[in-house]
Amino acid sequence: MVVALLAGVAQASFELALVKQNFTPTGSVSGTRITRWDPISATFLGSFGQGLISQSGAIAIDTLTPNTVVNFDSSGGLLTLRRINYNSGQNLGLTTTSITCTDVTDAQVLSNGNMLVSGTLGGFFDTRMYNSSGSLLINYSMPSGTLECLSSVQGVDGTVYVLTRQAGTALNSKFTLTSHAAGSGFIVQTAVVYDNVSIDDMSLAISGNKLSILADTTLQRRFTTVSGTSLGTLISANLGFAIETQAAVFGHEDTLHTFGYDSVDLELHLSSFAVTNISSGPFIANTSSQFGNVYDAAIVLAPEPGTMIALGAGIVALLRRRSVRG
Repeated sequence: MVVALLAGVAQASFELALVKQNFTPTGSVSGTRITRWDPISATFLGSFGQGLISQSGAIAIDTLTPNTVVNFDSSGGLLTLRRINYNSGQNLGLTTTSITCTDVTDAQVLSNGNMLVSGTLGGFFDTRMYNSSGSLLINYSMPSGTLECLSSVQGVDGTVYVLTRQAGTALNSKFTLTSHAAGSGFIVQTAVVYDNVSIDDMSLAISGNKLSILADTTLQRRFTTVSGTSLGTLISANLGFAIETQAAVFGHEDTLHTFGYDSVDLELHLSSFAVTNISSGPFIANTSSQFGNVYDAAIVLAPEPGTMIALGAGIVALLRRRSVRG
């Protein structure tokens, strides 16, 4: 039975989602941890990072260091990078940069080691590109009247997309999407994606030429052009794709995984669906009291079989201990 379980875990979905959230292990105190998930089956695969990370900031896979996730933190006034092995939970060290930073809303470590960071940087609501040592490479232009820089992603052709918030034309807020050509900080195109709405959580996710804008229970999808600098045509803006979405990541074959915590029903919602269709994706509500508010997410698209086997072995060991105690 153990062998069958390990084989099942090892061959699960070849996607490992990491969710930064409030987490309360059984018999322990509540704190911010990174939880591991098979996002397709919604299987919980343990957690790590207690005492190493705070709820502020974003997480991203370190593309240059195997099995490593980076936590971007601004709680000390300077941007710090905490690297952790997402298999073992081992602390790989803290790097403190000279970047003045009081809020990190999104971050991405690119294939060349450069870092795309959004938030409050140097006292401004900005998205900026830094090299691996923290030197500024590009400061991206923001739309006039920007009150918050929410999210940013880089496409496969180097185009950078940024989502910002301004005052609504009549009330509440307006949310603007901009595109920036590879290597340039100037805005190529601007589109207002929402106006006069009261929304707290918004994020961008991209796969190929499919750009998704998530806002609570609403999903907009845009197919960008081949050049990437055009924001393309709005494909859909539907309700019901996700619940209380606070983080989203793309998996294989244009599958979008969303994570969010409903503080009213006290439920962690996980959802997976293909962005190429217009039907609602399945929701899985995990009502375990262990899981709380979601702050960010990252994904390993092809975790090594050994990774999933090791995580599966950990689950088996945990079940054994509980069985013995029982």
